[in-house]
Amino acid sequence: MKIRVTETMAQKLVYIKLSEIIIDDTIYPRNDIDPETIARYREALEAGATLPPLVVMPDGRLLDGRHRYEAYKLIGVEEVEVIVEEPDDPDARAVELNLRHGRALTREEIREDARRKPVTEIAPAGRVAGLRPRRSSGPVRGVYFASFSSLATLATR
Repeated sequence: MKIRVTETMAQKLVYIKLSEIIIDDTIYPRNDIDPETIARYREALEAGATLPPLVVMPDGRLLDGRHRYEAYKLIGVEEVEVIVEEPDDPDARAVELNLRHGRALTREEIREDARRKPVTEIAPAGRVAGLRPRRSSGPVRGVYFASFSSLATLATR
C-alpha cells in the first residue's frame, strides 16, 4: 500500500490495488451480494460519481464496501481509495459499518451474526446496538435479552 496516507483517529486513508483486497466471508455480515446494488454503483461510477472509500484491515481483508468493490471490478478500476482500520473485533466493526449506510442488513443476517459467537460472548450486532448482557447467577452469562426485530429495526436507521 502506498501513495497518499493521512492519519485520522487511528485510521489511514490510502490507495491500494483492488487485487490486494481480500474477501473474507467469515467477517462479512451479509449472506449474499445484491446485483441491483452493484449495478446502481456501477452506473454512478460510470457517470463520474465518487463513492465512499472501502474499509479494509491492515492485512487487506475487507470490512465494508463489498458492493462498491464489485462495482469497481466490473468497470476495471485497478486502484481504489480505502480506509485502513485495525479493530479489536472485526466482526463487530463490519456489522457496525453495514448498519450505518447502504443496503440494510436483513433480519436473517443479524441472526446469523449472533449465531456465530458462543452465547458466553457478546455478539457483535448486540454490542453495536448498545445492548448489555443481563446479569445472571447461572452458568450462562452474556446473553442478550432483545428480540431480533429490535436489532432489525436498528438496521433500517
